[in-house]
Amino acid sequence: MRAEMHRTAVVVRVIAYCTVLGLGLLQALATRHAMQSDGISYLDMGDAIVRGDWSMAINGYWSPLYPLILGLTLRVVHPSAYRSEEH
Repeated sequence: MRAEMHRTAVVVRVIAYCTVLGLGLLQALATRHAMQSDGISYLDMGDAIVRGDWSMAINGYWSPLYPLILGLTLRVVHPSAYRSEEH
């Protein structure tokens, strides 16, 4: 009886994880071209951090960690302008 309850709990957990992952994937695909209002500022700060413009990069409003990650990622990946357009 206990093993059967454990097996049922595992099946429910797997179904829940798959459902959450599937819904997350759908949301990511539906909003892949969306940008929040702070997104451009974070990208600008990331560029400033990578080029060493510390007066632009450090301020009292935004945390510098996320722009640092964005700037380094963009430096490594070099996305094309085509990828940033909405199609």
